[in-house]
Amino acid sequence: MKSRFSIILLIPLLALVTVLPDLLASSSPENTRFLGPTADSRRRSALDEGTGDAFWPLAAYNVAGPGKFYGPATEEAAENLASPLTEPASPRTGDVLLAYKDSVKNGYNFLLYVPERYYQDEEADLPVLVCLHGKSLRGNNLNQVTRYGCIDALRRGRPIDALVICPQCPSDANWDADRVMAVVDWVAERYRTDQDRLYVFGMSMGGWGTFKVVAQYPDRVAAAIPMCGGFTGDPTPMGDVPLWIIHGVADDITRISFSTSIVEQLEKSGHYDRLRFTWLEGCNHSILIRVFLLEAPYKWLFSHSLKDPDRLVNFDYDVTPSDLNAAYTRLDPEKAQQLPVLKP
Repeated sequence: MKSRFSIILLIPLLALVTVLPDLLASSSPENTRFLGPTADSRRRSALDEGTGDAFWPLAAYNVAGPGKFYGPATEEAAENLASPLTEPASPRTGDVLLAYKDSVKNGYNFLLYVPERYYQDEEADLPVLVCLHGKSLRGNNLNQVTRYGCIDALRRGRPIDALVICPQCPSDANWDADRVMAVVDWVAERYRTDQDRLYVFGMSMGGWGTFKVVAQYPDRVAAAIPMCGGFTGDPTPMGDVPLWIIHGVADDITRISFSTSIVEQLEKSGHYDRLRFTWLEGCNHSILIRVFLLEAPYKWLFSHSLKDPDRLVNFDYDVTPSDLNAAYTRLDPEKAQQLPVLKP
């Protein structure tokens, strides 16, 4: 009787041992389940809380079929999928996202997006786009930088044909133009870049940072888009740069007067020929995150070069509140990608 009882207990134990590896594998980060599509109204309510640099909660990210993903279903999955400890792809295949920490003296830690074309065409010198985040993404964790902005747009399916630099500002600091350009120069020394096509695109505190970079380096920035930012210095040098200022009229975090005062000063000084501005009626602070997802800002930026005669500003593209409302629906799920962070 005792031996039979032992055999009965042994059978389920053997079964458990047999399936245990599969159970463990199914719970690993590589096999994390992703959520299906969520209603745009749910996305909108998550984004438009009016809490400054708000972003979609990671649990609201979704995929559109096998291998097509907008983002991780859990914050734990985000940490694993976007870990700087991920081994590098060798040889490089597809688009890559690289994490550089403690690499640039007097600079910032940063993420660098390198499109596949860079590796396919060894003759190509790509434009450089610097994306400056807002106050809520400051810190020492580069994963945070992917929560909104250009990297988030790439993951969701917005193509960006450029080297994209996403620095991270420390928690106790604001953007410094010299430190931003130190990162740009560091990248230019190691990657093939088009020195005549440097662009800056920032929101909130990143909008303030964009104004700073343009004001301090007007001879190096081909075009820039500062969103819901401000500037307290002399804006006159900005008049040499094609500049598209975007601000929500209903912004109660950074009042639109910060942007309108810059426009007024440039107009008063006569340095407004390369200036354009868009005041978005009914739009608050956080909804401008959606501008990063649209096609128009990138087309506008990339249409400018330091070699342009008289550096004229392009008025062929626009952004409207309707565009922001439809921003997510205009993304192509077929172009969405994981884009995990890799070691350089």
